[in-house]
Amino acid sequence: MKVLFLAIFLLIWTESSVHAQCSCDKYTQKGIKMLSQEHEGFTYLKSYEVSTAEGKKFSYIFTQGTNYLFTLANNDAHTKGFFVSIYDSNDNLITTSHLNGKFYPTIQFQCKGTGVYKLKFSFEGTSDHCASAVLGMKR
Repeated sequence: MKVLFLAIFLLIWTESSVHAQCSCDKYTQKGIKMLSQEHEGFTYLKSYEVSTAEGKKFSYIFTQGTNYLFTLANNDAHTKGFFVSIYDSNDNLITTSHLNGKFYPTIQFQCKGTGVYKLKFSFEGTSDHCASAVLGMKR
C-alpha cells in the first residue's frame, strides 16, 4: 500500500513539474515585435530565453561603433523583476536595465570597442522566473 501511494505521489509530482516549466516563446515573440515596431532601423540578431531563478549568463562579441538594443519581456507589462547587465571583458559594468529600483523594458548602447562582452540576465523581486530578451543592432 505504501509503495502504491508513493508511486502515485511521484507520478503526480512529476506531472506537475513538467507543466510548471516556462515557455519563453511568447516573450521572445513580444520582444521581436517591440524591436520591429518601436525601434526603427534595428535588425534582429539573437534571442535569449531565461527560465531559472539564478538567471543566465552569456557572452557576445560586440563591434565598435554599432548601436545595440535589447528588448526585454516577461509576464509584467513593464518587465518588472527582469533585467540585463552588460559587462566588458574585465568585468566592468557597462550598462544595465535596472537603475535606481526601476526596471526598463529596453536598453540601448553604442559599443565603444570591439570585443567579447558578458551578458547577465537576472531576476529580482519576482517569483516568476520566465522571460526573454531580444538583441538587435543598427549601424
